[in-house]
Amino acid sequence: MVEVKQKFRRKYAPLNLSYSLVCLSSGAPLQQTTDGVNFYPDRKIVQSLIQPQINVTTTDKSWDSSRSNAFLTNMVWWVSVDNTWKKITEVDAWNDLYELDTSGTTTRGTLKVKKNVGANDRCQLYFEADLIDYRKNSLLHIKTKPITMTASTNTGDTWGIGIGIESNIRYNPALDKLSLYDYKVANRLITASDAERKKCFDGNEYLRTIPIDVYKAKTKVVAGYELEIYRVDENGKQTKIYVSTKTAPNELVSVSYTDMVLDLRQIGKYDYIIKVIVGKVAVSQFQFNVSRVTPSFEFDFMNVGGIDYGQKERVNKVLVHHNNALIPYPQRILKLNWKTIAHNEGDTTVEKKWQEGESCSYLVEETGLGYSEDCVLEDCVSYEQKEPLSYAVGSDNKYLTDKDGNPYLIG
Repeated sequence: MVEVKQKFRRKYAPLNLSYSLVCLSSGAPLQQTTDGVNFYPDRKIVQSLIQPQINVTTTDKSWDSSRSNAFLTNMVWWVSVDNTWKKITEVDAWNDLYELDTSGTTTRGTLKVKKNVGANDRCQLYFEADLIDYRKNSLLHIKTKPITMTASTNTGDTWGIGIGIESNIRYNPALDKLSLYDYKVANRLITASDAERKKCFDGNEYLRTIPIDVYKAKTKVVAGYELEIYRVDENGKQTKIYVSTKTAPNELVSVSYTDMVLDLRQIGKYDYIIKVIVGKVAVSQFQFNVSRVTPSFEFDFMNVGGIDYGQKERVNKVLVHHNNALIPYPQRILKLNWKTIAHNEGDTTVEKKWQEGESCSYLVEETGLGYSEDCVLEDCVSYEQKEPLSYAVGSDNKYLTDKDGNPYLIG
């Protein structure tokens, strides 16, 4: 007896990674105030908890993102010392002033900070590790953006600042009803309505209002100070940004004493710092981060029928789902590129590229499909999430605008 064997491997979709550092301790934020002797809060009493938050998605749902931290290995925290990055384990000034969570739980990698920062000083930290992809027995490298701890000298009264939402703000374009409403209005699919637009503000909208609470001593105040907003890049460099205008557009829509509004469509991943300014001096500050989620999607084809004899044209449409819900007009957030592959006699194939978008039409005779019933035509759609929106710039490096001077925001 002759035995014929064939081996198969399990196949998994690749991991889509995003990560950031988040301060979990509301009672011990990254910002402190000091009179030169005492600190508020004092990390010797209440420690700051800084956690690397690892967000992982897959198209085949083969990974539980809520447990990603448990699969971190080769973990290293780096600290800035005299403008040089050093491993925290090698800095004498940090001896016994931190603890690293090495448990096999979802808090793995969290840094407990017991160190107070010097008056009007700043200290930066970032996290580096490998994520174990247990499905493929491989490692994926992770290196976060730096996070900044500061201590400002108080001016007689202790000032404090916080925000009324989580400091780790996530934007998922697939859940944004306001973006969908704007698309429908712009393409004249519906008539603009203030009432309908108001319904789109459910916490997932791109126009994100961030409540700001400022305290003087223990009293909440709404005057007697100014607020400055800074964008922090991946190297920790702070750049002051101002409210967007026609001539200098950006993601900062508005700032008041009690809140600020960001256009999350323009943000991939940034940290921001809000500074409380009294007498031209920063007396307190708060840092938060914004990141764009890479969601997972499911796909179905609308036309699953064969090609009849004499059929000249074929039309198909892809149905995109997220969280078991159909996404209307998915081309708003995804680049969808169509192609066909004709599998003919003799194992020959012909590949043709077609349109971009949720639907596709083509002439059958242009696909290269053979005439035998054994020949097979395959509809294929490749996709990727679109990049954050940006303002259109002409060849003269000036913003392209409409007739009213409003810059075009494109993606």
